[in-house]
Amino acid sequence: MAEHGITLNRIRPATVGKALLFLALSWLLAILGVMGSALMANGWTDLTTGDMLVRSLVFTPVAAVALLAGDLLLGMVARRVAAAGSHAADVSMLDRFIPRRSTKSVLLFAGILLLFWAFWIIAFYPGSMNYDTYYQITQVYPHGDPVSIGVWSVPNVPVEGAQFSDHHPLFDTLIYGAFGWVSHQLFGTWNVGVFAVAVLQSIGTAIAFSYAFAYLRSIGTPRPLCIGAYVFVCLIPIFGNYASTVLKDMLFSGIYIVWFVFIIEIVRTRGKVLGKRRFLIMSIVLGSLLALTKKTGVYIVVGSMVLFALIYRGSRLRCLLQAAIPGALIWVLLPAVVFPLLNVVPGGKQEIMGTPFQMTARYVSLHENELSDEERQAIDDVLVYDTLADRYSPKWADPVKYAYVQDASRDAWVAYAKTWLVEGLRHPTTYLQAMIAMTTGFVAPGGTVFLEQITWDMENGGNPLLYQPDALAGWRDAATNLFNAIAATPVLNIVLWGVTYCLWIPALAFWICVRHAPRWLPVFIPVLLCIASIMLSPMYDSRYATPLIYTAPLLICLAGSWLAPMKSASHKRLPR
Repeated sequence: MAEHGITLNRIRPATVGKALLFLALSWLLAILGVMGSALMANGWTDLTTGDMLVRSLVFTPVAAVALLAGDLLLGMVARRVAAAGSHAADVSMLDRFIPRRSTKSVLLFAGILLLFWAFWIIAFYPGSMNYDTYYQITQVYPHGDPVSIGVWSVPNVPVEGAQFSDHHPLFDTLIYGAFGWVSHQLFGTWNVGVFAVAVLQSIGTAIAFSYAFAYLRSIGTPRPLCIGAYVFVCLIPIFGNYASTVLKDMLFSGIYIVWFVFIIEIVRTRGKVLGKRRFLIMSIVLGSLLALTKKTGVYIVVGSMVLFALIYRGSRLRCLLQAAIPGALIWVLLPAVVFPLLNVVPGGKQEIMGTPFQMTARYVSLHENELSDEERQAIDDVLVYDTLADRYSPKWADPVKYAYVQDASRDAWVAYAKTWLVEGLRHPTTYLQAMIAMTTGFVAPGGTVFLEQITWDMENGGNPLLYQPDALAGWRDAATNLFNAIAATPVLNIVLWGVTYCLWIPALAFWICVRHAPRWLPVFIPVLLCIASIMLSPMYDSRYATPLIYTAPLLICLAGSWLAPMKSASHKRLPR
């Protein structure tokens, strides 16, 4: 009995800890869902904080049951398919439908993906894009050229003589600009160049997915689960549509798939794989490309690798090297060397300050009578107090962030920071609502992902160099109608909700990891950093969540690996 008592005493704290974590996770899903739903329409709500807390407590058991049901269902499926696929004949048959870790197999299955995605690639020829990409292409044209519209500017930032702006990553700008400009010179239109980018990006993304599924199978993911995830990526419109959309988010996310596979391998080997020179070099290259293609990329890469250095001490220096090189590239080499050479004006502070600014604006809108003269002055010195409440749009940060005082002094910023902190402590729910109001589709049911269907032609404020052919109007209508039909079909429409990929699947995989394979928890470091980055978005736009959308099927495969008593292709049990 004493031995049993000691065993129970050893187990009990861990069990209690997991139970408390499970309840906390369930409540977090519930409160975010309740608050996001309340704010989804226009960013305002009549519900009090107490009302939302009560509703969250009501929905916490629902979230808990959903997590448990997902755990049990995925576990049951994983174990059954593992048992069913254990016979030699079944294994041989199933292996035909899974990419293997060979160049030929990866390319073959990437080609199959492209066949399914071809409908979306053709329908929105030359390639969907928004103003950001259009603006990036125009920067390669000389000043005074009819196509050039000048660099991105914010108040009080001198841009005279600048050829480029770092408002969007310069790396992407040069790629898009080169394809657009060369296409213009050769064909008199941007269409060919933009379509080339769309096709090349689709090919790269398809190869990345195929490689990822081949890798996951090799480390023990049940075959039918890999097949199911692969078919899901083939059929769900968002994957084919986003793979061919010419935006920095999609370029970044295709690279992110491969980098995330490298993250999984680092965790699987507890950092030992970093001792392989080729793997280390490739990991650094991928991390650097992520930093170059999207502004938040450097924070995700550096943050992940610094934390990995603390976890995997035997590979500390190699992890820190993967953090140092992308960091030095973005924060030292580009601004100190590249920007002066190419006449690049840096982006403004407003991009990283959008959420804090929105918090202040909402506070002023709701609690103006509580502000002291000193607080009003601190806000005015940075955000122009008199018009702040009128500029505040709960679901869009740009009206506030682009009218800030660019040349505010350091003392003004310090005073504003102190005021921001004091007001946040005074009314924390106001700040939380300011953030959730801009990102409701990431946290609440019903926020449908955006179908990327327009290009920046004359109809949308662009120019005649870019256009969608009338001959493809029927394809575009068919694609749009199919997407809308899925989005309007109850239950099925869950596959087109942002929250499914941004919160629900990561939460389910996280809980399964905690319960069944806690040593794999470091895999969720970049996932959590990606979630943090979208929660700081200036509005709900599902393209910001593309890396989470792309890797959600990979998380499901991983979770199945943790649940199933499977062996890897090398006949070694997947370590837990």
